[in-house]
Amino acid sequence: MSNYLPLRQAGAMVRTVMIAAAARQWGVPESECTTLNSEVLHTTSSRRVSYGALVPAACSHALPDFKTVKLKDPSQFHAHRETNNRISTYADKCTGAARFGLDVRLPGMVYAVIARCPTFGGTPAKFDATKALAVPGVLQVFEVPARGYRVFTAGGIASWRHRRGPQCRASKALQITWNHGPH
Repeated sequence: MSNYLPLRQAGAMVRTVMIAAAARQWGVPESECTTLNSEVLHTTSSRRVSYGALVPAACSHALPDFKTVKLKDPSQFHAHRETNNRISTYADKCTGAARFGLDVRLPGMVYAVIARCPTFGGTPAKFDATKALAVPGVLQVFEVPARGYRVFTAGGIASWRHRRGPQCRASKALQITWNHGPH
């Protein structure tokens, strides 16, 4: 719930940069361009280009300020609604036939669990992995650094293991002191 506005701002930042890159490429004003389904459209000439094709050109543009970027009016929201109308996997999801990443099992596969700060935006200040490493099956324990743009940061302590069983015991055995951050 707290990420709704920041995610809208991030989307608007990408949209703004993609429009700027396409307008420069076509030599047209940005005001004549719009976006739809991850493409930039030039309304006058009916040209279109995908976001993917624009990435190299867009990388040279500075991101607009996330606090002042122009957000799309909710009445213009459509991508989620249109995408959901095309999804034909509802029956598979309802019957359990759909396969997800969690369903995949590969030979020699290991599992990771990340212990995250109970406070949004917090990070680990220090940790002692001694007891977690003593749990049978635990291979390694290490810090996962926070990454991302401002509020999209999340760090923690990860523990790798051969099977899923010991994950809870190892996570509980970690002795972590958290820096709770601003929240």
